[in-house]
Amino acid sequence: MKIKIEHSTQEDKAVVKVYCPYDDQFIKGAGNSSGKFSHSENCWIFPARSEAKARALLIDIFGTDDTATSPKVDVRVTFPRMYYANKNAIRLAGRMVARATSRDSKAVLGDDVELVNGWVGGDGSAKNWETRTSEGSVYEIFDFEASKLEELRALSFIEVEVIGGEPVAQEITLKEIANETPTVSSTDSITVLKFSTLTATLNSETKTVDFTGAELLLSKRDWESAYEIFNKYTLSQAA
Repeated sequence: MKIKIEHSTQEDKAVVKVYCPYDDQFIKGAGNSSGKFSHSENCWIFPARSEAKARALLIDIFGTDDTATSPKVDVRVTFPRMYYANKNAIRLAGRMVARATSRDSKAVLGDDVELVNGWVGGDGSAKNWETRTSEGSVYEIFDFEASKLEELRALSFIEVEVIGGEPVAQEITLKEIANETPTVSSTDSITVLKFSTLTATLNSETKTVDFTGAELLLSKRDWESAYEIFNKYTLSQAA
């Protein structure tokens, strides 16, 4: 399921309808923001005043809302050893891979997820059930947010391979350039920061930043704060 937000009315009140994959963390957060699930429409319904909170929740959990700037990629994930999630779904970097509901239940795969090898299902005890996947199990996850690749690859219990999706020429994240000291040049309202693989051009009048070079993978929240993030390099050079 693709993430989508629609504006609508319900009983003469403005609401937003949020379509997103199943996720226990989203359910908890939605409930704390006046969200209610509509089984008939298969979506979450929030008061219009809670749209910003709903979008922030989507970004925190899934890495994107419906205004994503990050490319989508397809990944193959391998579990070299048996893995389980205690009384919960197996999640990887904001995507639900599979979910059991009891020791004896079958597991339901997440949206746009395929099990290529191995098995997954309920296990454990009646009180402490698990969603368990076998040693050597392989999953393919489609339309994965490229901005979450670094988080996915940082998980020590899986092996990750990008197998398709939108082309990403060279993936650069904020973490990879965090310790670099760029070359800085300024003319009037324009400041140019040259990193080893990326050039950022800041406009102090419009408070915007343009990038050339490697593909910078950012969440929507970071995109919205990109000028402030990169302006810190300018300020540190001036200090």
